[in-house]
Amino acid sequence: MSTTTDFKAIIVGGGLSGLLAAISLRSAGFDFILLEQRDHIVVNEGASIGLNAATFRILYQLGLLEACRKAGHPLSRKCTFFLDGHVWDSALFDLMVESHGFPMILYDRVDLIRVLYDALYKDHHKLLTSKKLDTITTDDTGVTVTCNDGSKYSGSIVIGADGVHSKTRQAMRKLALAANVDKEIWEAEKPFPALYRSVYFSFPRTTPQGVMAETHSEGKSIFYVTGTDHASVFLCENLPEPTTERSNYTEDDKKAIIKRFWDFPIIESLTVGDVAEQEYIASGMIDLEEGVAKKASYERIVIIGDAYHKVTPHCGLGFNMGAQDIAVLVNLLKDAVDTSKTGEPTTEALNTAFQTYQTSRDKNVSKDMVVGNLLVRMSMWMNWSLWLLGRYVFTTKLWEWLFLKRLLSDGIKCGYVLNHIPGEEPFVGKIPWDNRIPAQL
Repeated sequence: MSTTTDFKAIIVGGGLSGLLAAISLRSAGFDFILLEQRDHIVVNEGASIGLNAATFRILYQLGLLEACRKAGHPLSRKCTFFLDGHVWDSALFDLMVESHGFPMILYDRVDLIRVLYDALYKDHHKLLTSKKLDTITTDDTGVTVTCNDGSKYSGSIVIGADGVHSKTRQAMRKLALAANVDKEIWEAEKPFPALYRSVYFSFPRTTPQGVMAETHSEGKSIFYVTGTDHASVFLCENLPEPTTERSNYTEDDKKAIIKRFWDFPIIESLTVGDVAEQEYIASGMIDLEEGVAKKASYERIVIIGDAYHKVTPHCGLGFNMGAQDIAVLVNLLKDAVDTSKTGEPTTEALNTAFQTYQTSRDKNVSKDMVVGNLLVRMSMWMNWSLWLLGRYVFTTKLWEWLFLKRLLSDGIKCGYVLNHIPGEEPFVGKIPWDNRIPAQL
């Protein structure tokens, strides 16, 4: 077993998954460098984000539990509104605490990014901004990443944490096809179709903290959450037809959607029209892609988070899925390095680790995709059976229990942890964890 290693990861992408990957790699004794195409890491962009108990177990192991707990606010109310005035209040979040021993906590995205960024304060010199990926080259000993500014960085592997439109995934695919690797196992260059689009905006909170509210209707739905200081709302509607092309929306496009939602209720005291003219903290218009990449790795390149799998925001699983990717991947990399005679795993050994990573994750990702796909389609009444489910079945205590027990909790309880960090189980609920934190090494 090696005691020292020159193993080094090049992380592409400085969002939440990229930062958590850096912290986790460091905890395993690995060097890293992170390349972010934007000019800054901590930026006030994007909407709110929720973390579940499985993700908090990893944060606990990394010593970030209290900092993350303080930066957000627990979700305590889940409610659904219909245009006929009917309101359904759910006990989902109470049941989640009962089942898993910890609440789901909501964040203004920038606050969570700041916690992870601050945790890397000794390594800020390794977080490089204004670095847009151009090409990746690999050989038997390592990888080289070239950025658009001509700078080059060498390491042992590349971890693509660069989102749904991942340049890393595209570079990986290009290398494989150039090497005449079986084309049947590689999807199209743009593999994630979008069936829906969304206008989102975040603004100063005027309703109680810790609320997740949905508004359901045919072809349109609203998703609303309130955190410590801010609230976020997503206005979602069907696209005229599915697309894999990246859309460039204008302010006029945003205004047109807002107008179509103007009288829709967000919560008891607010309609879309009530908040549409507020000054936003962050806003945007995006397509909502869904899907899972056929291949999560090639040679010394591997992808995580939204680059690997994309789900709509209705289920709050996006970053939670990325955190699970990171735990599984770091565990396998640690095993590969520790069993290498030189501390530098061969390409063959890395390929074996990456294949195990994908096999392990695909099994659990499929559960999360079922939840995500069901919730968005049910909220928009995509057919008569989903209308019946969303309007009359989902709004019952029995369905609520079945959803938590058979769908949502199945995806949470199988959460992975970092095998190299021992400790006590921080959260104990009625449903036991499939993978325990090691008591000792």
